[in-house]
Amino acid sequence: MAHITGHSSLIKDILHKSLAEGVYRDIITKNSSYYYFLGKTLKWNTDDTPPYPTDSYAYERNVRNEIITVKEIKPNDVAFVIPRTKENKNYNWVEDAIYDMYDDEYNTEIIGLDVIQGGSGYITPPTITITGGGGSGAVYTAVIDSGSGQLIGTDLVSRGTGYTSTPTVTVTGGSGSGAIIKAVLNKATSGAQRLEDAIFYVLTDEFNVYKCLDNNNNSPSTVKPVGTQIEPIILSDGYIWKYMYNVPIGLRNKFLTGDQIPVSSALTNQFYNNGTLDTITIFNKGAGYASATILVNGDGYREADPIYIETVSAINGGSGFTTPTISFSDPITNASVFIASSSVFLGQKIFNSTKDFYEVITAGTLGLNEPTHVNGIVRNGTAVLKYLGTTATATLTVTSGQITGINLIGSLRDVTMITSGTGYTSTPPVTITGGGGSGAQAVAKMFNGTVLYVSVTNQGAGYTSDPTVIIGTEWTPSTVLTLNQQIFFSNRLYTVTVAGTTGLVAPTHGSSSATNGTATLAYAGQTATGTSVRKYGAGYSTAPEITITGSRTTEPEFVVYTSLSDAKLIPIIENGQVSGVIVEDGGVGYTFAELNVITDGGGVGAELVANLNIGNIDSLQANNEMLTVSGTIDAIKVVSGGYNYGTVSVLIEGDGTGARAEAEIDSVTGSISKINILNRGLNYSYANVTITGSGHAATARAIISPYGGHGKNAPDELFAKTLMFYGNISTDLNQGLEVNNDYRQVGILKNPRAYNSTSFFNSNVGSACFIVSASINVNNFPKDSLVYVNRTINVTSGNANISQTIVKNYRVVTATSSSILLQSLDNDIPLANDTFQNANLQTFTVSTVGTPTVDKYSGQMMFIDNKGGFTPSGAETVTLRTVIKF
Repeated sequence: MAHITGHSSLIKDILHKSLAEGVYRDIITKNSSYYYFLGKTLKWNTDDTPPYPTDSYAYERNVRNEIITVKEIKPNDVAFVIPRTKENKNYNWVEDAIYDMYDDEYNTEIIGLDVIQGGSGYITPPTITITGGGGSGAVYTAVIDSGSGQLIGTDLVSRGTGYTSTPTVTVTGGSGSGAIIKAVLNKATSGAQRLEDAIFYVLTDEFNVYKCLDNNNNSPSTVKPVGTQIEPIILSDGYIWKYMYNVPIGLRNKFLTGDQIPVSSALTNQFYNNGTLDTITIFNKGAGYASATILVNGDGYREADPIYIETVSAINGGSGFTTPTISFSDPITNASVFIASSSVFLGQKIFNSTKDFYEVITAGTLGLNEPTHVNGIVRNGTAVLKYLGTTATATLTVTSGQITGINLIGSLRDVTMITSGTGYTSTPPVTITGGGGSGAQAVAKMFNGTVLYVSVTNQGAGYTSDPTVIIGTEWTPSTVLTLNQQIFFSNRLYTVTVAGTTGLVAPTHGSSSATNGTATLAYAGQTATGTSVRKYGAGYSTAPEITITGSRTTEPEFVVYTSLSDAKLIPIIENGQVSGVIVEDGGVGYTFAELNVITDGGGVGAELVANLNIGNIDSLQANNEMLTVSGTIDAIKVVSGGYNYGTVSVLIEGDGTGARAEAEIDSVTGSISKINILNRGLNYSYANVTITGSGHAATARAIISPYGGHGKNAPDELFAKTLMFYGNISTDLNQGLEVNNDYRQVGILKNPRAYNSTSFFNSNVGSACFIVSASINVNNFPKDSLVYVNRTINVTSGNANISQTIVKNYRVVTATSSSILLQSLDNDIPLANDTFQNANLQTFTVSTVGTPTVDKYSGQMMFIDNKGGFTPSGAETVTLRTVIKF
């Protein structure tokens, strides 16, 4: 086995943001339930300096034991936030502060050399030496003009890495002298060497957020940015700002703090995705489900197949036919036939010899072989083609000159699960056989040892009947099996626990293990099964027209029956509840969608809602997001100013159009001091800047807007990978009682369960305490006092059973004259007629017991925060804000 002893990798910030988005989506869709918990009413040893939590299971158990109440974190109680202050950096706009500009190339490399003077007398290129600066590896070579003997430029060999300050550059040799060069370390004015760490955005006192596109060569900002226009805002101090968004009041009240600024997109993903059902909120998980499907009733459809051809029926079969043929109209119009080596333009539609249709999404020259892919995007020659659809085909059955049957030829549309199976330890293969066609492929998607659904990865072609779907590897005689391999026979799934060769008789056992040939097979569970669903043609948005060729006596009449395609949503069932939804195909075009959970195996109460709120499209931020221009060049940074320029021109070359700029020249040195943008252009993904004129050695680089343009997606552009959770704790009752106690521990639980149940807890507020009815002297049983009850248990000692009394401890949370809220410290359950006593032997006798509503020992503990004591009450509201950075 080969061992890798070194590696070179980079985890991009977008991965951290994706993790944060996963939690955010988990909450806003209610796929999972998140709760604040409060507990720990006793003082710390030093109450003003709470101890740091410990990351251990033992500590977690102690924390759980102290939980008193939980409160749901609702979808509007979480938001992405970005820093307002961070490490002594202030993102509030103040006069005369110097702000970093947006620059896509802050790093620890030497991005170029600034040639200040060219010297003279150089016969051969001198040696450039770069030392210091904390880094290493930067290498550049000199370019000289043999006529003048001057150094007129440098060529890059390696930028190096790890530089934290500007290194020293020396020029030696070459028989000349006088050349002066400085290294260019692209470090922000604030010292940041990553854009994420730079102060390139500000919050003003109007709660507007602006991004700095140009800071006028690191000058102080003296004019506050104002306005909400789409175009960049050019101010008299030389700064150029881009309006991003205004912090709305709702987010401001909950999430704007001295350290954090909430950030959001005005338009939801549904707007950008043309009505895609990619956010499903679970309002009620229901109960009792063994299996389920989600029926979507709305006005959208699957983009690849707006409608499906279900069947074609003959109203009148005509007469006099001998060998007729049938053809269907194409799903795509205005398409041209594929011609090898021909040039194609963007948006052009073409088709191959089997009437598969494609759209050109990257212009270029087609290859020698026609495209054959029937899903996705594939390069052909230098062009790139997106599959759009396929013309339907069929054969005819003719009886006594009359058309009596239309036999549709199709591909694999979907796999309908019959049983999900149990006991899978790995993903089983899926095999598509029979049906007269070929090429169909699918993969199984797993959840908790079951096959949740089967996803079609290749639809194949030529199927004259529904093909057979085989999930897993079927037992066959005299076949070699490997350890831990899983096979099935009939509806039984087996795991190979001893490798070997199967025998001649199929296994029949439905429990434990048995030998089969030289192998041993352990019964694992039930086999997953499914059936195929065909489709006929693809990409149709209306029912196709039918043409019958061939001589006839009378004309036939046909009806094409179609159905609208629907988004495909897969429910996840855990402990009888719908705990999540997988979006296999979210469709497009939905403005409304009713989701119904259908089951034939029991289960009620699940409520799902598709989030089709497209945001406030009349807001200033929405206008900004919709109208901002993609691929603009908003700044050009001078790398080397060069020398001896009197006239100069700036040429911008790239894959976009329209960008223009002009240079400012220092009249004393003849160097390029600044480059000003005259036209931002659009659609650039790369751009090279060339400076020509009477001088030498000037170089510059273009800074291109992020994907979609500045202001298109504020959370992405401002590196929002931190979530803030919000909770308001005041008059929430615990088992009907007001808890006037002080808490010292706060945290977050994910998916706690209801008390004494396998179902997830599903209410707004939950109690981890017992409520006991009794005649109580509240002066004898104050909050935080200990009470206990004696339990008699039977234990075995030798051959004898003896009774033993043990003490179970409880803590009083709060009490009234008729009831008392108790925190069980030993996980004991109080009983009616129990007599509790305190240290002074004062007692009360239980008449009735109310159990906790939430199981404090369940769910995943995501976060623990030890605090000084705080007391929520009707007179004092306590606001919880938890910031978690991913």
